[in-house]
Amino acid sequence: MKTKMASVALMSPAFFSGQQDTAHALPPDLGGLFEPKPVTFSFDTPGWYVLAALLLLTGVVLLIKWRQHRIKNAYRRRALKAVKKLETQFVQQPGQNFTVQVMAIVRVAAMDAFGRRQVASLTGDAWLRFLESKGKNTKFTVYDKVIQKAVFQDKPVEKKQTAAIIELSKKWIKTHA
Repeated sequence: MKTKMASVALMSPAFFSGQQDTAHALPPDLGGLFEPKPVTFSFDTPGWYVLAALLLLTGVVLLIKWRQHRIKNAYRRRALKAVKKLETQFVQQPGQNFTVQVMAIVRVAAMDAFGRRQVASLTGDAWLRFLESKGKNTKFTVYDKVIQKAVFQDKPVEKKQTAAIIELSKKWIKTHA
């Protein structure tokens, strides 16, 4: 009964307002408050080991995924490097027909990405429409006659059109899905 009364006294509004109720006051021999020792920071608890293991596992998984992505897209890097090499040659020797070489590089990249069975049989307008369907905002059919003239008749293409086809090819290599 006394403990019930003491808890009621602690919960009374008089206790919180600072007014002491002498009938229900705490005994003076209770002493001061006992504060616990401060908790020291340590990595020795199991939670830190679990967190470290999860972070390590996440890092390994991300590294494996990155490596797979690099291997999967190695053909893109090779194709871009080849096109950029042709582009520098084009700037140095603008009279040559680089359109044929650029389209050959694009075809090899397409075969690496989509398989020989799907790509090898495509020619002419069907080939250009295929490129447009797989790339993002790559309008190869605009240059249909220019590409056909360069590839099948081995006629030189204007410098401006060759530069546009090279840029379009680089964009396709980077963005095809």
